[in-house]
Amino acid sequence: MEYKISIILPVYNGENDLNKSINSLIKQTIGFENIELIIVDDNSSDNSKKLIDKYSEKYQNIKTIFLDNNSGTAGKPRNIGVAHSSSNFIMFIDQDDEYLEDACNLFYEKIKNNDVDLVIANTIEIRPKCEIKSKFKYNNSIIKVNINENPEFIYFAYSGAMWNKIFKKDIINTNDIKCLENGLSEDTFFVYEYYLNTKQILYLPKYYGYKHYLFRDNGKSLTENSSTSFISIKFKSMDENIQMINCYENSKKFCQNVLNHFADAILALISLSNNPKNDKITLFKDYYDLNKKYGFYIKNNNYALKILNYLILNKKFNLSYILSIFLKYLSFVRDMAYNIINE
Repeated sequence: MEYKISIILPVYNGENDLNKSINSLIKQTIGFENIELIIVDDNSSDNSKKLIDKYSEKYQNIKTIFLDNNSGTAGKPRNIGVAHSSSNFIMFIDQDDEYLEDACNLFYEKIKNNDVDLVIANTIEIRPKCEIKSKFKYNNSIIKVNINENPEFIYFAYSGAMWNKIFKKDIINTNDIKCLENGLSEDTFFVYEYYLNTKQILYLPKYYGYKHYLFRDNGKSLTENSSTSFISIKFKSMDENIQMINCYENSKKFCQNVLNHFADAILALISLSNNPKNDKITLFKDYYDLNKKYGFYIKNNNYALKILNYLILNKKFNLSYILSIFLKYLSFVRDMAYNIINE
């Protein structure tokens, strides 16, 4: 059978959330029979495998792949899922998230009926105590952009996420676009390289088609996800992203905007963390080294972050630490940290 869309679902110990995720796809108005759902289990140790088998026995359009060893990130399962897909169009979903019922149909119609390589919608963040709709400066109902001509487009919420978009498989295959398989930000590596191989992107700023649940797994908080090791891995992954982007011609402006976007969020994440003073100073020094390597600045208009950036670049690390303690209690810092953890 020829499916309209292939949807990749990586799974690891997702028994508590899988029902909601898969059922949101079964309810799609495009018709679940038109979706090829590829579930790649990353060697789960809970009851995820039994739950996946239960669904695959009931629905012929569910393809299952069980890995013998856990890869540590969603990068490898996503790459494997794409390799086993048969549709011309690819979408992604996380094991604890949902699509609105009309999302797949809208994505499919928009990418089929418009001369574009990618369609992007907005996201509803489901936080522990509230729901928040992602925001972007464009108020048009539809906007088309070319990433090299409009590099500031990187600043829309969840620009590096894979799950609020629909991709063309031929672009993925032709350019050998893959997720990183050895660290965090594996999805941004895929998405940023895809951006650089598109001519036109269609953005739907008034449509919120994806529900992204933040920190449902084990109830982890922002501060728990802001450890020194977590942030250090983010630095490494960002370095790999920039090296990839620099391989493309005419990508200088896009690269600069990616770096600036990263600078805003990483300083917010460090400030929010409960790391000891010495650990925070080490992270500030890592930030300093990466900044000297590439050169970036704070895009956000908040002067507090700009002052923090200035102090770090002038090696005033003790003062940077004191300011970070103050920033920890500002709401905009928390919002920016949410973004870098979940992209």
